[in-house]
Amino acid sequence: LAIAVLLWPTAEYIAEQWLTPQSLDSETVLVAVRTIGIYVAIRWPVAFYTGALNGAQRMDVQNLLKASAATVRIGVGILVILASPSVTAFLAWFAISAALELLAFVVVTHRVIPALGFRPYFSLGAIRSVWRFSLTMAVIAILSMLITQLDRLFVSKLLHLANLAGDGV
Repeated sequence: LAIAVLLWPTAEYIAEQWLTPQSLDSETVLVAVRTIGIYVAIRWPVAFYTGALNGAQRMDVQNLLKASAATVRIGVGILVILASPSVTAFLAWFAISAALELLAFVVVTHRVIPALGFRPYFSLGAIRSVWRFSLTMAVIAILSMLITQLDRLFVSKLLHLANLAGDGV
């Protein structure tokens, strides 16, 4: 939710100043950036349910869900492109597919681990027992993301959007 809330007001800057669209109108790019924010926000909780299935040692179920979601996302995505070749339709499908994937993970995880409640709650005791480990893992994840994605961030600023899509080469 925080990702979508942060991306929504900054989407206009990203669409017009950062990505510098040439062949696409700025409204299309703005809608695309906001849809990507929604997609990322919906996909984020899947990591929690993936972790729960890993903890229950049900990687078979987790892998089946992941493979099924990827197959549906890409398969229907191809159909969407063929039916309506627009970036907004394609990204809208990706956001919808993320919601369907999250729903599948929620339902299956709660069937595999019936004790897992549907209502989230905050446990200060649980945080106290793992905060050092969690902080270390968070720093590693952030550094890993920066190392693997920073080049893309710089390229997206240096090149026009048409060059990134292959239209301007």
